Amino acid sequence: MLVRDDYKGYQKLPLKHQSCWAHLLRKSHEAAEEKGASQEIKELHSVQKDLFVLLQQSLSTSVVQRKTVYHHAWSILSEIITTSYTQEDAQQIQTRIRNQGRNLLTALLYEDVPLTNNLAERALRPLVVQRKMSGGSRSWKGAKTTAVNTSVYQTLQLQHLPLVATLQEYLLAGATGKR
Repeated sequence: MLVRDDYKGYQKLPLKHQSCWAHLLRKSHEAAEEKGASQEIKELHSVQKDLFVLLQQSLSTSVVQRKTVYHHAWSILSEIITTSYTQEDAQQIQTRIRNQGRNLLTALLYEDVPLTNNLAERALRPLVVQRKMSGGSRSWKGAKTTAVNTSVYQTLQLQHLPLVATLQEYLLAGATGKR
């Protein structure tokens, strides 16, 4: 399962997709708060917020209830997709919703799938800050090393394992061939 923003490069990956609601809502919010924002975008943003709350609440319900909410939510999204908005700000958000389609609702069909990719974004944040502070990697090898080290470190943190002791154990096991 790929929980993702609406970067077009993800669309062709042969995986099930859940499009990130946080990204969609942020873009919609920005458009609705813009000076001179249309009434259409303000209303569209309000509908999206209400729908997100419904979806979020539904994630903790039974599979049968989530499927019912899925169909209801799809009817709301279908109405948004087919509405003839006259204002460009609403049309732009409508296009985002059209492009993501049912991928905005995938989490309702599967257990433990979030509606946003916030967890992944938070996991990447330290690496992004490090890259900005250091000016980035100077080689592909440096970038790969940083990525691997960060992956190992974050995995150990998520598993609540001590860094030094766990690395020593793995290195010793690898050196002696006892895995």
